[in-house]
Amino acid sequence: MWDAEVLLAHYLERHVVLKPSDRVLELGAGTALAAILCRKRSCRVVVQETRFAISHTAECLKMNLCEDVGLIAANWAEQEEFVPVLQEFFGRGESDFVLMADVFYHPEDFPTLLSLVNRSLIRGGSLVLCFEQRRRRLNELMEELSHSFGSGQVVKYEIPSDQSYKESIENHDIDDKTCLYLLHLTNKL
Repeated sequence: MWDAEVLLAHYLERHVVLKPSDRVLELGAGTALAAILCRKRSCRVVVQETRFAISHTAECLKMNLCEDVGLIAANWAEQEEFVPVLQEFFGRGESDFVLMADVFYHPEDFPTLLSLVNRSLIRGGSLVLCFEQRRRRLNELMEELSHSFGSGQVVKYEIPSDQSYKESIENHDIDDKTCLYLLHLTNKL
């Protein structure tokens, strides 16, 4: 399990008021820890993972008694695969929250990911993402996100050797490889 997934779930538990009516989409869910937390809070939840990894995600959901979560086995470019699952589980093609943890590996995927987020999130909905800075181009994605979402809260978490999280809330450039960053943005489009 990635540190970013643990931190995302921690942040949701402590700082976000989740209501049973909330519709939550987790992209690149992996172990789906954040999705499991949301489902345990009675939210309607859909997770996305690649066809290669979706069986692992489904097993994690099953082990946590969350088998009623929607599954999307597709990559981000296959956006037409998302619509029927979102409509089935949410009653519409949009969510109140889009969650992502440590999904930024290939800068060439950023435009597709941004398109998917814009398509999947209601106006006024929240994008909550947690990541470790791996590439300088990530700042470009953050700039693109700011056009759709405006300014939001940037939370920097330092990870000491004992793996406990020390929280410091700041507005700063994202450039430190020893930290995880969490962004909580509101969709203005």
